[in-house]
Amino acid sequence: MSYDPQWPNGSPYAAFGGVGGQPPVGPAGPVGPATPAGQSGVPSGAAPQQGEQVEARPPAAIPMVDIVESADELVVRLDAPGFEEDQIEIHADANNLFVTADRSQQPGFDPERGERALLSERPMRLERTISLPAHIDPEQATATHENGVCKIVVQKDDEDRRHEIGFQ
Repeated sequence: MSYDPQWPNGSPYAAFGGVGGQPPVGPAGPVGPATPAGQSGVPSGAAPQQGEQVEARPPAAIPMVDIVESADELVVRLDAPGFEEDQIEIHADANNLFVTADRSQQPGFDPERGERALLSERPMRLERTISLPAHIDPEQATATHENGVCKIVVQKDDEDRRHEIGFQ
């Protein structure tokens, strides 16, 4: 006994308005996603302008972190295997660390030598916003990168920024 799937009306596109085994076509061309599912091709928070070419970016992975607190500092260890120091950006404000890494310009293969990716699962981009449990002094923060781990040391800010708000 063998299984022979049959599509209604003879075509997988027929259920979506396609005619004669062809995908459906709208006024602007073929109907359907132009980018992989879940990706709009537009950077988050930005809308493309009319006639503007939109560069598709690979989705960002969320790196794993450890945060250790001592009396005067916070130490954040962030996993970024395969990323070089010059591909990682770290920004800080009073309560947050913002870490991004991008190696999408350096594929793991050389198309000029006839190589092509058969499977590509390693992330090309990392993004993580880390809310810290204490106020920090961003100007005294330091970072090191060794064996795929970023170690970010930030000094706690002695200035207590909380104050009571009274009713009027």
